[in-house]
Amino acid sequence: MVVEVSEFINVRERATALGCKIPTEVASEASTVQKILREANIPAARIEKYGSRFRTYNPKSAEWIGPAIFIGANLLSQNPDLPKIILDTLLEYLNGHFRGLVGNKRAKIRFVIEKKSVNVKADYDGPLEGTSELYDTLEEVSKD
Repeated sequence: MVVEVSEFINVRERATALGCKIPTEVASEASTVQKILREANIPAARIEKYGSRFRTYNPKSAEWIGPAIFIGANLLSQNPDLPKIILDTLLEYLNGHFRGLVGNKRAKIRFVIEKKSVNVKADYDGPLEGTSELYDTLEEVSKD
């Protein structure tokens, strides 16, 4: 599986323009992901407007469509391993979520890493077993 990496919009400016909460640390628009991260002692803020919903999986398939996970520059500078810790936490959840399902278990995961000069996104779309490439990519894009 290939992880696609590219520049991303300025999340803080876009959140302001949309009337959303401005992320400063770890943020996601899905309450499921926020809950998973909080249970792992990773504070995660909501970014979406109150009352909006994001579909995180297709109940008729073994595919989980994750929300974008934003990691702020200040938090990343304090803990450069945070993207990999978050990925570990999500994969632990997904392995439990897919337990007992037969077939190809897939996930779509997007990390948005805020850096000093530009935001970078890393998109993964593939089987749960293929996420080692995402680990390597997150380590690389998290560097200054």
